[in-house]
Amino acid sequence: MKVLKFGGTSVGSPERLRRVFEIVKQAAQFDQLIVVVSAFSGVTNTLDALAQNAANGDDVCNVVIDKLQAEHLRVTESLIRDEKLRSEIIDSVESICGALTEICRGVKLVGELTARTSARILCAGELMSYSIVAGYFQSSGLECVGVDARDLIVTQGDLLAAKVIPGSTHANLADLKGRASVVVIPGFVARDEDGRTSTLGRGGSDYTAALAAFALSVSSLEIWTDVSGVMTADPRLVSRAHPIASLSYAEAMELSFFGAKVIYPPTIQPLVRAEIPIYIKNTLEPGDPGTMITRESKDAQSTVKGISSIPDIGLITVSGSGMIGVPGTAMRMFTAMSTHDLSVLFITQSSSEHTITVGLKEGDAIAAHGYLKQTFEFEMERGLIDEVLLETGLSLMAAVGDGMREHPGVAARLFGLLGENGINIRAIAQGSTERNVSFVVKS
Repeated sequence: MKVLKFGGTSVGSPERLRRVFEIVKQAAQFDQLIVVVSAFSGVTNTLDALAQNAANGDDVCNVVIDKLQAEHLRVTESLIRDEKLRSEIIDSVESICGALTEICRGVKLVGELTARTSARILCAGELMSYSIVAGYFQSSGLECVGVDARDLIVTQGDLLAAKVIPGSTHANLADLKGRASVVVIPGFVARDEDGRTSTLGRGGSDYTAALAAFALSVSSLEIWTDVSGVMTADPRLVSRAHPIASLSYAEAMELSFFGAKVIYPPTIQPLVRAEIPIYIKNTLEPGDPGTMITRESKDAQSTVKGISSIPDIGLITVSGSGMIGVPGTAMRMFTAMSTHDLSVLFITQSSSEHTITVGLKEGDAIAAHGYLKQTFEFEMERGLIDEVLLETGLSLMAAVGDGMREHPGVAARLFGLLGENGINIRAIAQGSTERNVSFVVKS
């Protein structure tokens, strides 16, 4: 049994969906399949903007919804030959778009966009996509059923980035075994304990696939996208970037955290304990080997597997003689930031305890700068802590590879190369695993 997840670029047109069908048809000869699909490419961003337009009272909502409906109906009519099935899918798409129109009208009238309403709007893309894909597979002769993931995945907390309740979710997903040769479910969408529509956050379709893979103890999870695996670097920035043949779970998590876009970081977590391999494959080039992610990389001797980056970073530095030997300074910093839901991406501290530097996304860094000035106002007035410094216009980069711990001098070579090219490093951090060397430079 396998789980195959197809991203938005894989399902966004009749031509791409025909490729998906061939991939699924071939795989279904050997295994029962759970197929998880995203919304068509760009649709979630359109729906997000639609929700904001409605809240702002803009008059473009009906036009946007009409375009979305027309695009999904065009794909439906192009692919689904069976008249009865085609009529059912058309009715489904029109119903979803009709509900969107009513929701947006309500938001516009009250001038308020709640998390509950946002979740209902954002889920529309996946709900239309999975119904079209399931209908297409059925009309093309596959034994296939579509199952709404809101009947499978149970959540709690924030409706827009909900936390999964494992017990009931795993039990529901386990019931998919034997349902049909191919079961199609929408990614990203879920429902909370009170029956309200929720989402798993951006990138949540990968997480849906991982949850299904774990619950069903499948042989593998395949994530199909428009590139032939995890790349050594961003190909938009590095012309010689190429796919990485093999990664460990830990390497993949590090690369995805630091900006590699192919896999959503929480996806890996449910699969590590069960040791379910992940394959990153290319819908456009299904014969390419892609990237295999397992507990141990198959080429662990390789030093640096890849380099990832996060742009638009801000650095905040808190320093002063009054910090030396005084416990709790770092705790106060992180408490001030976590209280305001600010996520820290990078941390470094001098061994003398004189300086602590943290990196955040630029907008978060600007906000954190103000909060930390308030937190340490008493110490700053008495000269125990210097002015809290903020620097923006930076990028956070990371060199990642399990093999670095077996090869002395990697960091020296890396920093020497940067120095030779006149690139000044603003901050450095390296974990004790020696799997990741992170550094901050001017953008």
